[in-house]
Amino acid sequence: MDNYDALYGPVGSDGYPVPVWNHRSGDIDPKVVAYWRANGADLRAYLEANWPRIAPALNGKLHFAVGEMDNYFLNCGLYLLQDFLEHARDPAISASFKYGRPMVGHSFVGVGYDPFPIGLLEDIAATIAKHHRRAPIRAGLLVEFARSTRMKTSVRVLVIGGGVVGCSVIYHLTKLGWSDVALCERKELTSGSSWHAAGLFHALNTDAAMCRLQAYTVALLPGAGKNFRPIDRSSLHGRPQRRRHRRALGPVAGGQCTAQSTRAGHRTHLAR
Repeated sequence: MDNYDALYGPVGSDGYPVPVWNHRSGDIDPKVVAYWRANGADLRAYLEANWPRIAPALNGKLHFAVGEMDNYFLNCGLYLLQDFLEHARDPAISASFKYGRPMVGHSFVGVGYDPFPIGLLEDIAATIAKHHRRAPIRAGLLVEFARSTRMKTSVRVLVIGGGVVGCSVIYHLTKLGWSDVALCERKELTSGSSWHAAGLFHALNTDAAMCRLQAYTVALLPGAGKNFRPIDRSSLHGRPQRRRHRRALGPVAGGQCTAQSTRAGHRTHLAR
């Protein structure tokens, strides 16, 4: 809301915009609200004050769309505006209102809608093409772009979960040449259990298969991105049992652990 405070609100004694509501208590400042309204923030108030003068030029040109559960409650303001336009006279005009239902939020993102509102963009493009002489080409490009970004409804492989395993699976599928694949993640990539292991890289293992997998990862990461930077790591083993365990790792893993441990910067020190 700070950008709206700066755009429509008054400037306080400290040189900063006066907020329309207190971010701690939630209290709304009626003086700031009145200032907003007097400076063009309230579209309905502006129309009411200037209706006889501007209404003749607005007939058929006002088109509104909002989700019924808008994140900023813009639907509430639009209900009031619709009520005014439907009852306005001298002159009466036509205007269209489209509400995203059910449970559609800001920018028409919500249940039952694509992440990118293709249908809404098509309506906007059609309106532009109808009312502007040189707009059909631009409107067509808008719809074409929107359709090209629409999420697919079917793919050859759908990977569920964007953790380290899911990201690895889809990375290797695309590396093998598979293009009809997708990954779904409920939040951000690696925001689930994977982030707990951020920065930790095990370079030694008693299992030969795991050692080969770790060796492959050590070799892969520097070429897959720029955010992997191996840092030296030391292990101190003073007890005889641990020393014997470390010495046994190389032969058990067929030399894989020793080689990949060196590449990962892992050094083992056996205390006497």
